[in-house]
Amino acid sequence: MSADDLTHKLHELHARRERRVTEGRRGPVTSEALASLAILEQVQARLADCLQSLHETLPSLQPVRRMDSGAWRLGLAQPLDPEQRKGRASRPYSRCEFTLEIDMVRRQIHLACHATVFDRDLPTEHLRLGTDELPWAELQDFIEAASLHFAERWFAQPPRLLATAKVSAPAAAQAEDAGSLEARF
Repeated sequence: MSADDLTHKLHELHARRERRVTEGRRGPVTSEALASLAILEQVQARLADCLQSLHETLPSLQPVRRMDSGAWRLGLAQPLDPEQRKGRASRPYSRCEFTLEIDMVRRQIHLACHATVFDRDLPTEHLRLGTDELPWAELQDFIEAASLHFAERWFAQPPRLLATAKVSAPAAAQAEDAGSLEARF
């Protein structure tokens, strides 16, 4: 390989690297991104009301908000301390989480409810809607129905399991210190 070939190869590699760097840079915020955030806020407000009621009924479940695989997860889950993770049979896990995916290219949202009651997963419930004119009543009905289904399954458990779900004193104090559920979202 001659010096000219090597120089040409290095220039090629440098140009390829520059393309990757410039392609990876973020462009200006688009109207789709802003619309996506607006939808997120509106759905979150509807979820917060329903989850607040569920939290008042089941205080052992704590608020959850995180990004997971490109979708927002909002809901309630039972926190597990590291010492409780070892003996999961002594304290079964429960959660009611809503996953919200907003696809502004296809102009649709996908809302799914993932629920686990005392270590038993419930069937995932799905709702897909277009983003042009969201039917808020249909969305609210879906959220309420999924939350009620979770609560019905929770209270249908044997009393011995329900006794394990009581809030410990530190968790109750932490919940009082944290304020309302809406503030924690």
